[in-house]
Amino acid sequence: MVLQNHNVSKPLPPDAEDQPAVKGPEDSRLPRAIREASRRRRARANAGSAAAKYALEQAMRRSRTRSSPQQLRLEMPRAQPPVSDTELVEPDQKPRPKPVPIPRETVTLPRFLERPDYKDIPTQNIVAIEPGLVETPIDYLRDGLEVEGPKMLHTLNAMKPVPLESVLPSEVSVEIKDAASDLPTHMFAVFGRQPFAKGAPKVNKQKVTLYPVHDIIFASHCAHLPKLRTSKPQKENVKLPVVPVCLPSPQTFPILSSYLYTKRVDILLSALLPAPPASLSGPLGLTSVDETIPDDFFKAQKIAYAHQVSKTFTARALLQNAMVINGVWRNVCALGVFDDRLWSAMDFAWDACLTALAFATGNPKAMIATPVEREIAAAVL
Repeated sequence: MVLQNHNVSKPLPPDAEDQPAVKGPEDSRLPRAIREASRRRRARANAGSAAAKYALEQAMRRSRTRSSPQQLRLEMPRAQPPVSDTELVEPDQKPRPKPVPIPRETVTLPRFLERPDYKDIPTQNIVAIEPGLVETPIDYLRDGLEVEGPKMLHTLNAMKPVPLESVLPSEVSVEIKDAASDLPTHMFAVFGRQPFAKGAPKVNKQKVTLYPVHDIIFASHCAHLPKLRTSKPQKENVKLPVVPVCLPSPQTFPILSSYLYTKRVDILLSALLPAPPASLSGPLGLTSVDETIPDDFFKAQKIAYAHQVSKTFTARALLQNAMVINGVWRNVCALGVFDDRLWSAMDFAWDACLTALAFATGNPKAMIATPVEREIAAAVL
């Protein structure tokens, strides 16, 4: 397994004498926009500000949730209600179905998505890919990737994920139709953990899916991902090394991967919510610690949206969306992604989905509990 545990110690940076020589621009395989990321957007805060901002937001979050319930319990109909029985009547009368109460079950969900402690991106992971980025702050590098990422993703979209049915190879050959495209560097073999079962072990085929990726995208965003094997694919013969990646929710990996390439919050919300309103993509570009937009604005949007979708989708369908959000969140924690917009979008989607579930199950007070929230609900509904 290639992922590190959250509690492992931070990898030590390599010694200066062990670092490879810095390449010139003509030797680099990265796009120019990425290599020159440190020259652009100098007005932004330095790399250390990301950790400080994340720590501040986490502290504010914990102070708000300390007195709040940490779990949400909802009563909802079971997935498959039993067939109603028939009551026997006189021969000249039609049989009447007996009123059978719909069986219900209690679903318990975490009230908030917990955030792990912030962790820096290991410098040696970036240097192993591009030695010329040794002194480039991570924020500036991500600025360049935000420009080039959609172009990289366009290349990957022409390559469909490949499910494996046999032994995991060490490398795979791929065909790239566009010779001018940014070639992927690795193939992630994504799989999930096998559930523990008592008794003798059973021979089960592990489902593994191959996804082509660019190393610089994941190395610059995933603090828990170890240093990837060096890969320099040639356009004539593209062979990608295979990297096994065990994730809590392998089926939601494409959602997270797409966001890391595009940084499009609107596309992310489209994947997380049953019917994302277009008006949410703008404000969510800001972090929740930004004081220029009041919290009441987001609460009003959340309540209005949740009430709308609760009338369109069943509680069971909304629960499925909640599981998608939960899966993306678990993958984010496992890989160590600390992106402000990503976390803001997940927080909003989770809160909105739980509020919609509360409406759909006839218990809106479970999510609209404070006097301020009740006033907002009365104004927008």
